[in-house]
Amino acid sequence: MYQPAKPRSSMKKLHRTSNSSTKNIRFNESVRVQPIRQKSSNMTAEDKLKIYYSKEDMKRFQFEGRETCKVAAKRAVSLSASSPALSASEHFSHMIESDPTLRGLESLVCPTRLTNRSMVNKAVLSYQKELNALKPPLSPQEREVALSQVYASISCCSKLLGMLTAKSDTAAAYMTHPLNTSLATTGIALPSASSTKCQVPNTTPVTSSRSIPLVSPLVESKRAMEFMPTDQQQHKRRRLSVQLKGLM
Repeated sequence: MYQPAKPRSSMKKLHRTSNSSTKNIRFNESVRVQPIRQKSSNMTAEDKLKIYYSKEDMKRFQFEGRETCKVAAKRAVSLSASSPALSASEHFSHMIESDPTLRGLESLVCPTRLTNRSMVNKAVLSYQKELNALKPPLSPQEREVALSQVYASISCCSKLLGMLTAKSDTAAAYMTHPLNTSLATTGIALPSASSTKCQVPNTTPVTSSRSIPLVSPLVESKRAMEFMPTDQQQHKRRRLSVQLKGLM
C-alpha cells in the first residue's frame, strides 16, 4: 500500500534581464511516493487483498482506462462518419460524459472539461489585467489580497461543483443495484441542468465585476453497473459503493 507524500515544488528561474527587476518563475510539482510500514495484524494475505488495493491493481485500473478511451475513440470516429453533424471529438465527449462508470476519464480527454479549465484561467488573467490598469495603482499588499480572494472564490465553487457532480454520478451508477437501493433514502441533492455561476468578489474599485460560468452537467445513466460477486475486482467496487453510501 502506498501513500503520496506532500508535493514538493521545485522553483526554476527562466529569465531575468539586467535592466528590469521582473522575474518569470515556473513551479514544477513533484510527488514522492513512499511505502507505509504495516502494523502487525492477524489478517491473512487473502484478507488484505480483499480490503486494500495493491500496486498491481492501480496499474490495471490505469490500463483499463487507456483501453476504454481507445475503444471510445474508435467508436466516435465511426459515429462521426455515419453522423457528420457532430465531429468525432463531440461524439467522444458525449460518450465519456453520459456514462457514470467512466467518471474521471473526461478530465483528461474531454474537450468540454479542458475548455472549462482554460476558461477559468483566462478569467483570472483578465481580472489581473484589470488590476494592473487601475488608477491609482494598488499596493503590492492590496493586489495580493485581491488575487487571493479571487482564487479562493473559484476554488470554493469548483469544490461545490465537484461534490454535486460526484453525488449525481454515484446515484446514477449505483441506484439501480439491489444492494444500494437505500441510497434513495439518503436525500442526495442532484445538481440541476442549469448553469452555476461563480461570482468573482469585487475587492477593488473595478467598474464591472466578472462572473466565471461553471457548467454543472446532469449525468444520465444509459446502463446499470453489473456486479459479479465471483470476480475480485467487482467485489472491491461493491465495498467501495457501500463506503460511499455511508459517507452521504
